[in-house]
Amino acid sequence: MRLTAVGYDYLQSEIIKKLTLELEIRGHTVAVFVGNGKLFPAQAGEVEYAVAGSDVVLITISNRTEEEVAAGEAAAKHGKPLCLFAAAFKGYQMPAFTGLRPDIRMLFRTTGDRMEDAHKLFPNAEILTVGDPFWEAWASPRFSRDEVRKQFSMREGEILLACAGDKYPGDNLLMIGCLLEAAEKLSGQGLKLKVVVGFHPGDPLDRRFYESLFARTDIPVAMTGSETMPLGDAVVGADVLVNTVSTIGIQAAYQSVPSINFMSIFTRTMLKRNQGGDDTWDPCDNLGIAKAIRGSPVEELAAVISEYARTGFSSFLAKRNEVFPEPFEQGKCIRLMADALEKLI
Repeated sequence: MRLTAVGYDYLQSEIIKKLTLELEIRGHTVAVFVGNGKLFPAQAGEVEYAVAGSDVVLITISNRTEEEVAAGEAAAKHGKPLCLFAAAFKGYQMPAFTGLRPDIRMLFRTTGDRMEDAHKLFPNAEILTVGDPFWEAWASPRFSRDEVRKQFSMREGEILLACAGDKYPGDNLLMIGCLLEAAEKLSGQGLKLKVVVGFHPGDPLDRRFYESLFARTDIPVAMTGSETMPLGDAVVGADVLVNTVSTIGIQAAYQSVPSINFMSIFTRTMLKRNQGGDDTWDPCDNLGIAKAIRGSPVEELAAVISEYARTGFSSFLAKRNEVFPEPFEQGKCIRLMADALEKLI
């Protein structure tokens, strides 16, 4: 089998890389075009040339969709079986892929919710719930809570606030600014805390910009990276996670860490555009395993952080166990996708 796989965002690119390794082990050939959330590598016409010589085409759904949609259109033009990997929850609804829906032969989904709606939107597709390789890994963290807290020199009684940056600087500045304001307010109330920030690989701003930003506050802030550990490893040691609408909140739920989705005007507008006018985020607004804070209310953010630092994950535990009743099996997602792709030939 000759497969062409196209994805732009970081997680989508990583999934394609994992799938490529599995398919190559099985003796197949894969033409890979991934942006890693930063820069798409292909020149004009290069993707279509690869698509024309393929047996199957796989595209993913990223926030930036131009390259993926173009690859899908090329697959339809050349009569190639087209498969789509949709992110969790409502990702399959993204309007940018509306024109390709009749051409999708196979739709891979992380979760099995809203299946009837998915069938209506993709009438010619076989729809498979395959999970997600990152969710599989999140169920088994590399480090313990104590190991993480030791790495960041946490003392007895201190609260560790983890903050996951987005790829968009505007979202980051609003979120980090409000988080530091909230942390200052909590410090004034006698809470001892430390903020650990991890940055998205697609963030165009240099780390030195954020270093200069943090130097202008008395709140203790550390950045994750090679000198400490990636934020993905550090989440299990946090008392609260603050992020925009990143899937790292799902990781936090697996690791029994309460999370807050900070949804500024930029985040809400992005969701509305991606979801056809709806700015809800399933972990908060449907599944109930996280808390949404809309706008930039420092008072509300501080109050929720204070509550979760005291109660932990207890208010989310029953819902988490209902939504994700069993641990994911390592490697299952990629295996299921590779099996399904082989059956198309």
